[in-house]
Amino acid sequence: MIVTITVAALIATAGSGLMGFWSRLQARAAEVESRSNELLSATAIFRNLVSGAIPAPLQRMMTPRLDPESDLRSVHLTSIGPASLRLDRPTNFALSIRPTETGQDLMLDWTDPNSGEAHRETILRGFKDIGFRFLLRTPERTLEWSANWNAPSELPAAISLTAEDAVLGPPMEIIARTHGRMPASCVLLPADPSCREGGR
Repeated sequence: MIVTITVAALIATAGSGLMGFWSRLQARAAEVESRSNELLSATAIFRNLVSGAIPAPLQRMMTPRLDPESDLRSVHLTSIGPASLRLDRPTNFALSIRPTETGQDLMLDWTDPNSGEAHRETILRGFKDIGFRFLLRTPERTLEWSANWNAPSELPAAISLTAEDAVLGPPMEIIARTHGRMPASCVLLPADPSCREGGR
């Protein structure tokens, strides 16, 4: 009788442990799915924003009207923006990295071109690390990745967004080209002769 009770207790304990493990596994899977969806949404916004950016001649004529606080580690672009915003003309956007108690957020600021109303949306929240890189023309007219972009009147050939999250694992890099005519291979091999301006 004692043996039977002991075995039953062991089975109940094992069952409870398995249920707890399964619950933790389901919670982890749900967290990974939620973070993945957040990153996918931010990726689409980032790529649409960068690919729709206005080339240098028009960019010089438009002055951003954005919250000065968004200048903290931010990228300013004049773009038609994501299709979901349904803008009828280019407007001013800023992607800004902001430190928080849980990590870093990626904020999107923009101004409605018709009403002049300012908008702000958090597109990544609580990531471990977020960063930008810029594919720029060198004095030799080749392409080179740089951590800084100090000539806003001239668009980079591409912009890279790196996002690292404790839930998703290693850092992920999203690259968006500002000019569709630039060969995609130039993103990986910017020093290749074919990536020189004019193909020279």
